[in-house]
Amino acid sequence: MRKVLFLSLALILLLGITGHGTSSYFSDTETSAGNTFTAWTTVCEDACGEHYIVLVNHTWDGTNSTWTYEVTSGSSPALSHWVLGWCDCSLVVAVYEYDVNGDLIPDTVWECGQDPTTGLWGIKVENNTIEYGDGETRTVTIVLAGDYSQGRVDISMKAGQVIDICEACGPVCEACPPGSMILVSGTDTMVTEAGGTPITPQNAVLAWEPCTSYPNCDTSATEDDPSLWDNSTGNYFASTGADWIWETRLTSDPGADAAETGRVVKFERTFTIPCSPIGATLDITVDNGYTVWINGNLVGCAQVEPAWTDPCTGCCEGWEISDLTEPHVHTDNWSTIESYTIPASYLVEGPNTLVILAANEQLPDGTAESNPAGLIYWLEVEWGY
Repeated sequence: MRKVLFLSLALILLLGITGHGTSSYFSDTETSAGNTFTAWTTVCEDACGEHYIVLVNHTWDGTNSTWTYEVTSGSSPALSHWVLGWCDCSLVVAVYEYDVNGDLIPDTVWECGQDPTTGLWGIKVENNTIEYGDGETRTVTIVLAGDYSQGRVDISMKAGQVIDICEACGPVCEACPPGSMILVSGTDTMVTEAGGTPITPQNAVLAWEPCTSYPNCDTSATEDDPSLWDNSTGNYFASTGADWIWETRLTSDPGADAAETGRVVKFERTFTIPCSPIGATLDITVDNGYTVWINGNLVGCAQVEPAWTDPCTGCCEGWEISDLTEPHVHTDNWSTIESYTIPASYLVEGPNTLVILAANEQLPDGTAESNPAGLIYWLEVEWGY
């Protein structure tokens, strides 16, 4: 960069040992055409298992900060991926990986979120095509929106079946930047109970959706798009990516009489909130009815009444032990979508679980065509300062 006004060089030598890490920091600030560019020439090396990670540079251009690392794999098994702890995925602009000659490595894959292998929330860097060689060093640059103080952050490194969780120098999430996530019904929702019996968790499947000429439908034919369910709910979920799900595609699949006797199915969805939850909004309906909780807190119910003698409006539990007929499970009103505002007190930093106990009514002489079942939902979760 051409220096127009001045160049100031401040030298601060910080020598410390934290675990296996040593660090020295040199700051160089230049101003040109009204723009300030600051670079920290940084030596910060850490060992993590048999691997090494060195923060060699941290720059700030007034908009984005760039964190440059040298990552060295240990001996066989070589490094497969590593995660830099970070709290807000919306602030990750880009990640680049270069070989020892400084050439950009193709097919580098990065993602931000909770790494299912190590459990660490952050920026995951891996290469699906060109694996690390023993002792190989690569340069990785991570670009973040905004600038952050430099400190000790969690990292994880995986080589074969060996996972090391350590600390290294990096950007510190000093607060809880606002963020949100949206979860919708799909095959990543789990079924954990069916017919009143706990089962080994399995993925939900896309339910067969009744045709617009219901009940004169053919389950083997191509489904109408939009279906009767979609039309009856005003295509409310059409733009959300949510889809109708159930334990099986057809209500008769668990057994020939299942479409006649009705069915109670429990669905669960686990999600992670990185920091200070603000609240959530849930839109949901089930053909025929449901009760829903988050982290054991009752959120609400619809189209169900308890099994005891005197049904009561607003009582959300007890219907599941009934015969699944009126007035315990209602035939009508499933097309009405309920929207719930979920307070922050129902949510926690870390793993959270949405649980939906859903009912398909008993229908004498019911078939897959005449007594289908489906759940659909949209959940938005927010967090922040």
